[in-house]
Amino acid sequence: MQTESFLKNLAFSDKSVVITPMLESDFGKEIRIAFKEGQIMKEHKTKFPIAVMTLRGSIEFGVGDKKFILNEG
Repeated sequence: MQTESFLKNLAFSDKSVVITPMLESDFGKEIRIAFKEGQIMKEHKTKFPIAVMTLRGSIEFGVGDKKFILNEG
């Protein structure tokens, strides 16, 4: 079993979001995406299902033409 803290060694950048691979197995990959307030991630797609968890703050998350506010927790 692998374990990792998503809050350990948390880093932010003024230039762009910070994407850090955290865990990877035969079943999936966990990545951490750290945003400073006001930063955005360009629109993109993935061929795999995803789960999104907001650890601190809140984000606006879009799926197709729908937008969702995801709050921490």
